[in-house]
Amino acid sequence: MGYTWHIGLKHIPFGMMLKYGKKMSTRKGKVVLLEDVLHDAIQIALKSIHEKNPTLVQKDIISKQVGTGAVIFHDLKNYRLHDIEFSLEDTLTFEGETGPYVQYTCTYHFSLEKS
Repeated sequence: MGYTWHIGLKHIPFGMMLKYGKKMSTRKGKVVLLEDVLHDAIQIALKSIHEKNPTLVQKDIISKQVGTGAVIFHDLKNYRLHDIEFSLEDTLTFEGETGPYVQYTCTYHFSLEKS
């Protein structure tokens, strides 16, 4: 077609995203939008905050940080060529290799340094 914008482009392989053991497929309409995932993650984080620490101030800000951080951490911790099983419940747990666990650990560590 005569366009030069394609020079230097490279295909980057990526594994499949799975939800409940089934692959997501845009062609079949089996897709979850990132906007929806982030919204749900923030809501789950907010619910967890209400249950575990109801007196916490700035719950909305913190739930946005925890929910967004959890999704980003989950994406970065996985090797991109492997298939990835995505579960919001597992992504937002405070145990194991999760964003909320790392955030909690860092916050706890820094609070000890200040006291």
